[in-house]
Amino acid sequence: MFMIKKINGRNALLFMCFLFLSSSLWLLEAMNERFETDIAVGVVVTNLPEGVELEEQDDISAQVYVRDRGNELFDYNFGNAPVVSVDFSELTDDGSGTLTMHFSALENRVSNALKPSSTFLHFKDDYLVLRVKRESVTLPVKLNYDVETEKHYELVSVEASVKEITITAPSSKVNEWEYIELPEFVIKGLSEDTLFRYSLPGDKYLRYDPSVIDVYLTVAPYVKRELRAGVNIVNRLFDLNIGDYYDIPDSVAISYLAPASVAYDVTDKDFRVELDFVELTGGKSDSIRFGLAKCPLSIEEGDVEIVPGFVCRRK
Repeated sequence: MFMIKKINGRNALLFMCFLFLSSSLWLLEAMNERFETDIAVGVVVTNLPEGVELEEQDDISAQVYVRDRGNELFDYNFGNAPVVSVDFSELTDDGSGTLTMHFSALENRVSNALKPSSTFLHFKDDYLVLRVKRESVTLPVKLNYDVETEKHYELVSVEASVKEITITAPSSKVNEWEYIELPEFVIKGLSEDTLFRYSLPGDKYLRYDPSVIDVYLTVAPYVKRELRAGVNIVNRLFDLNIGDYYDIPDSVAISYLAPASVAYDVTDKDFRVELDFVELTGGKSDSIRFGLAKCPLSIEEGDVEIVPGFVCRRK
């Protein structure tokens, strides 16, 4: 019984050796026979514009049918794949970032890239189709302006029609931006509301949404207001009833021009009207002007008026 098992094991070993030898001979013969099949031909795109990237840029290929011996086809698929180059200028752009090229333009290049024993048959597809790698991002709008208003006008607001813009662009550019800054505009002597319109300069790889932005400038005239403030006599050197010599009111009217944004926040406490005791008693003039020692507004001369503006010596 032991001898039978041993003989059967030997026969099985011999059969396996025979099968391996036969398969090797068949494979060797097959490798020398000519077959038709498709292989991948690598495509390298050269002279890309600055900042432009392609989707799957490092793995672009075209499927090509060729005829050759089995060992050469095996080498194509698992070893030395042919590669051709395409200049970016040869690609046709449809305007939306899709690039195409008819494979007929690559036939000679592919044939030259194949081994001498290989015969080019045809491409599997009609067109090479590539896409520009783009991303979309929404960024804030930054205004850039230098505006001076006409005298007695204030700039109330500068506003854009949108606060944010969505940009679709090559990934390398999108990652560089933090905001969209509009071109600077300069205005001198502005006295009325004004509108600026910007058309953002996009191209076939850069798109703005929206692409047109309006900037509104709103101005307003100064507001004229009037209030009353008490009169203070300063530098009093000795006790003297000034009222016996001058008609000094308890308070005076103060009229002023100021931006509306601050004009209504001003009160009589923000002003200090003074008369100088030395001037009143010096006897050099029959009228003494009121002085404004305290004023909350940074305004030009003439924008504040005291009524009456002076006191007169009694006759």
